[in-house]
Amino acid sequence: MITVLVVFISLGILIFFHEFGHFIFSKISKIKVEEFGFGYPPRLVGLVKLKKTNRWKIFFGKKIPEEELSSTIYSLNLIPFGGFNKIKGEEGEIITPDSFYGKSWWQRGISLIGGVVMNIFLAIILFSICFKIGIPLPTEKIELKKNIQVREIGIQVISVKKSSPAEKAGIRLGDIILKIDGKEFKEGREIQDYINKKIGEEIELKIKRGKKELEIKVIPKPLAEIFSKEEIGEDEKEAKRGGIGIVFSKVSLVSYPLHLAILKGIETTFITFKKILFGVYLIFKELILKGKMVGEVVGVVGIGTFIGEVYQVGFVYLLQFVSLISLALAITQLIPFPALDGGRIVFVLIEAITRRQISRRTEAI
Repeated sequence: MITVLVVFISLGILIFFHEFGHFIFSKISKIKVEEFGFGYPPRLVGLVKLKKTNRWKIFFGKKIPEEELSSTIYSLNLIPFGGFNKIKGEEGEIITPDSFYGKSWWQRGISLIGGVVMNIFLAIILFSICFKIGIPLPTEKIELKKNIQVREIGIQVISVKKSSPAEKAGIRLGDIILKIDGKEFKEGREIQDYINKKIGEEIELKIKRGKKELEIKVIPKPLAEIFSKEEIGEDEKEAKRGGIGIVFSKVSLVSYPLHLAILKGIETTFITFKKILFGVYLIFKELILKGKMVGEVVGVVGIGTFIGEVYQVGFVYLLQFVSLISLALAITQLIPFPALDGGRIVFVLIEAITRRQISRRTEAI
């Protein structure tokens, strides 16, 4: 039940921050936001500033006070998931000086880009929190500096190959290897050598997953039977080595002082943003040139499943994953598809170049 709640809250935060970005940037562009809601309708309670009295008024249910409104309705809605903006004339149904299409192309552009900016900002916040409370990093890559605290976690699984013996046995990303067949190992190389000698034999891994300790049995196979030729390379000796389909690394928990945590959060956000953007480029490149899909497309249910699994590993891993999804959402929204912010931004840019506003009917089609 707690895991389901964590998934619900995590996805809700992502959506809420995206909509909050549109809200803030619409206000900056002086576009009227008729309602900014937390959760989805029906409305439970609303707060609004009345034009005649210049006072705030609380009201309940769907019915809006009859007095003329001069500001946005801030509402709490029945379905507590994410949020929404109701922007005046967003669909072109009304054009007034304070409506969406009553503004210049650059003002509309600012409003549209707001969700993306806020998702990037959310990633910076979450990554910064991770670096402050302690983020897991490969021990060999840690630069020891003043005021940086380092606590060794152990040898951790950082990747699990799909359909490998490890995945079928139930080993997951983030698992910490405590022992194999009752033996402790200090270095990852020692584990590789041990598994290599056990091809075809059952081995037992004692792992730590969150606060739980589990024992998992698995049978190593030659790497050639787990990985593709492209992944292994031309080295025949390497192809005959034993493995179970995991990549692991010696990991430590690193905590930074606040000012460094913020700087590392900003740096990590933009490095990750660049990597995801390049990944999206590769996906479209392979689809267009070769007609094949790189990786897999994951929907909301799939993302929710991943969030639940990551939460089981630890809170800091959850924050990292939500940061990653926030950046992925930002980049996805920039793709120039009609239903996304990117599609609408394209129309705004065309108008900026041609100096002519595209008809609402053309844009709707």
